[in-house]
Amino acid sequence: MRSCADLWYNVRHGNNDYMRQIIPYFVVFVALALSAGRMAHAALPERAAVVYSEWSNHVFANEYDKHLKQLGWAFDKYENVRLPELSGKLGGYNLVIATSVANYTKNEM
Repeated sequence: MRSCADLWYNVRHGNNDYMRQIIPYFVVFVALALSAGRMAHAALPERAAVVYSEWSNHVFANEYDKHLKQLGWAFDKYENVRLPELSGKLGGYNLVIATSVANYTKNEM
């Protein structure tokens, strides 16, 4: 088994024989990593958190509803004063979106 220093030296200096030996292992590693990533991603439901403010009677609170529904994503809405509540739940979201002027009013946090 070769060390990382040997690997780096051979890659950096273009040792083609060595590269031919490791490329199949590298391809298998990348394929497994991509497969694992896809499986982990497939296991998670698509869920978004939408942050808005009360500015102009919550006019932007529904700004992303149509788009998220078209994607088939579930979503929850949080007024900007509820950010501490959202921060405790971030692990349950794939995406957090701040609407236009999301932090325009009541931004004392």
